[in-house]
Amino acid sequence: YLAFLGLFGFLISSVQVAVLERRELAAFLSSASPPSLLILFAYVASIATFYVGVSLFLQTSSAALLNISLLTSDVYATLFQVFVEGFEPHWLFFAAFLIIIGGVVTFNKEEREGQERARGRSGEGALEKEELVGAGEGLRGAAV
Repeated sequence: YLAFLGLFGFLISSVQVAVLERRELAAFLSSASPPSLLILFAYVASIATFYVGVSLFLQTSSAALLNISLLTSDVYATLFQVFVEGFEPHWLFFAAFLIIIGGVVTFNKEEREGQERARGRSGEGALEKEELVGAGEGLRGAAV
């Protein structure tokens, strides 16, 4: 199922480019230099890697955790601005970052506790089912 995400994304994007941006694409390809083509290839490779990574992540975790974790990408952009450009972020940035981290931690804690509760219930259910099956077999054996 998740493998089709990349396939359909490629197909839909290809149709969009063919319909909406064919002149721009033709102009780019006719005058493209090797560095431009390399940048385009790097972009395509990074997007493909992202979609493969998303599908692998979603097999082991939830979409909510993915979305919350993607919010932390702004931190890397801000670190770049701080150390390279000498930018000082507003204090609200740090407050928002702490809220995001709190959301990730809370979500992971709640998800783990929910899984433990589900395992406990399924274990109890399996035990009750064994007891009922065993009791039914004992009754059948007594009737014969």
